[in-house]
Amino acid sequence: MNFCVRMTSLVALIGTTLIGLAQYRPAWAARAGLDWWSLPEACEELRRGEQELASQEAQGRVMVERLRTRIEVVEDLRAARLTLVQAAARFRRLNAVPPECPIILCHYVAGATEEERLCRQVLFWVEGQERTSPPTAGQQTRQRLEAELGRLLAENHGAIRLEE
Repeated sequence: MNFCVRMTSLVALIGTTLIGLAQYRPAWAARAGLDWWSLPEACEELRRGEQELASQEAQGRVMVERLRTRIEVVEDLRAARLTLVQAAARFRRLNAVPPECPIILCHYVAGATEEERLCRQVLFWVEGQERTSPPTAGQQTRQRLEAELGRLLAENHGAIRLEE
């Protein structure tokens, strides 16, 4: 017999044997990765995994953009291009993005009203940025903003109106 015919016969025999064993012992076939009958479920699982990965990547991009924008707001606030109230208004918008998982400040920041909590959230971010600036500049910024918050609370009897 020809070598090619012998090899083809051998491959066919091995394939037929594996198919027979897979039918007779499905658990063995599943462990060996030869469970071709569950291919549709495997494809569906793969599709769901790809969708979840795409969703997580999109959420990651949104979070990175939100972080970048917060840093810009804090830099503008430290440079006195924004007031505390304006920065808090921008943080309110950022907290609402993405809509499926907004930040709920009452769980993380103290304050009598949502507006006060937003101002305190901004102060927290400013404090975090102070670690990268000279100590005296950071202290001055912190004192200025604390005084601004105290003045706003005193003038408006604890109610702060945010503006853009």
